[in-house]
Amino acid sequence: MQRTFGYSLLTLFSMLWLLPNSASAEQISQDWVWSVEQDYAFAATNNEQKRIFGQFCYYKTGLCAYIVDLGITCKKSDTFPALINTNAGSRKFDLVCGRHLHDSNALIIKPFHSIDNLVTHNQDIGFAIALRNGKFKVVHFSLLGSKQAIKMMRSYAKQNVKPPAIKPKPDSETKNKSLRKPGEAGNYL
Repeated sequence: MQRTFGYSLLTLFSMLWLLPNSASAEQISQDWVWSVEQDYAFAATNNEQKRIFGQFCYYKTGLCAYIVDLGITCKKSDTFPALINTNAGSRKFDLVCGRHLHDSNALIIKPFHSIDNLVTHNQDIGFAIALRNGKFKVVHFSLLGSKQAIKMMRSYAKQNVKPPAIKPKPDSETKNKSLRKPGEAGNYL
């Protein structure tokens, strides 16, 4: 399945998190992208609706978090339940409303260790959130490549160094990949 994305992850994160654009190369691992930036490192993916899901690790605090953009707005710091489904089954998680992005809010997923295990051991993930109007918002992401992308990102982040410049293969699957977004606590650095 060929997916096309309208923005690179760095562009989306710069827009969403008001971070400066950086010149570092994004590394591709199937449907995931990872990069080591000046102040943080990330491994993330996006879907056809240009929503982002990934893990972000910050050097200053030494903490990592999973963040997702589901295209909803909320009041910063509000916490609400979400049902997360993978091929391993469904579980309840808490989402903490974060910074307002372009058209929605970033959501921090808690608890970190539970979501980390799901992300690195499954093929896809879906989020279902109850909306005020009695409907549900459902968003899906591919997890193909997540385990390797997160492993490589953490490895380079521990050293706080940029990854080597790797030219992605010019095939149709990796040509148009772009993703990104930051997070929550879990001490991995």
